Amino acid sequence: MDKELFIIEPFENCNHKKNIKSKYFFSKIQKKSSCIIINAGSLSEELYYDEKIHAHYDFFKFSKIYSQKTLTTFSYELANFDYILFDHSGEANFIEKDLIESINQLKLGKKKIFNIISFFESVTGRIPLVHLKNDHWILNEHLFFVSHRLHLYKFKRIFDLLIIILFSPIAIFFSLIGMILIKFSSPGPVIFRQNRVGENGKPFTIYKLRTMVFSNSGHNEHTVKDDLRIFPVGKFLRLTKIDELPQLYNVLIGEMSLIGPRPEKIDIVERLSKENPYYPLRHLIKPGITGWAQVNNPIATPNENLEKLEFDLYYIKNISYFLEFEILLKTIKVVFKRQSL
Repeated sequence: MDKELFIIEPFENCNHKKNIKSKYFFSKIQKKSSCIIINAGSLSEELYYDEKIHAHYDFFKFSKIYSQKTLTTFSYELANFDYILFDHSGEANFIEKDLIESINQLKLGKKKIFNIISFFESVTGRIPLVHLKNDHWILNEHLFFVSHRLHLYKFKRIFDLLIIILFSPIAIFFSLIGMILIKFSSPGPVIFRQNRVGENGKPFTIYKLRTMVFSNSGHNEHTVKDDLRIFPVGKFLRLTKIDELPQLYNVLIGEMSLIGPRPEKIDIVERLSKENPYYPLRHLIKPGITGWAQVNNPIATPNENLEKLEFDLYYIKNISYFLEFEILLKTIKVVFKRQSL
């Protein structure tokens, strides 16, 4: 075979660059799974620069082709890779018929073949915004037609009420303790009220234990790490999530759920909706006290709101009983590790 017809190379700054042989072969003595990306584009770059996945995967890309030969002509080289990924966001190197034939041949060889979007979502647990910008994703029925999951939403409501009934004595006890600590450590009301955006974009009033010094004008600035407005008792309440307990009332009256995208202030929603037209999709379901974004990045800053959106959209698209249970377990872990701003 003419080896100048194609080149397989590592992504920039690949940690296993020294393992490359002759342009595209690499040593099989490696712990990470190897992924070859066909037709690498913007989605591939987004995936490569996600730091969380580098503990398990090394990425290579099929970067150049000098003829219309199909992938089957060098399928035995691809056998060296654990995963074969196809990226539709890149500049197409193959005509459609060639690509379909090649994929079918590789599947017959029992290779692990993924669309880059599916692989990205399964590995990172989020939907890349770069994908939304490059695709007509607005037609994706998984986000717009949620009625086929009504049985799950009914279960969520029953589960929410059951948890409130079972744990309300404990929640009331810790809430009262928190109120007493606030009363004797910081002047001002013990309960913090603020308008947030809920399901279907409808505003509602959220309730929390106050953790910042009282201000008559309110606090309009984002909370940041080591925020000086948070008094010592307030910091403890935030780390232990006791400050969130009054939101059980929001859950009780049906404005919130235990699990869902965190509700944001109206002005923040308006601004982020202008930055990304998919932001309002967070409001397809009820907001939650905890959520997929919170357990994956519990110390996210305001500058990471659009990254949190990627997690929220993943949750809405993939909502299931298993995912609900996983979020509950991870929430317990976050509380015990005291991860919060």
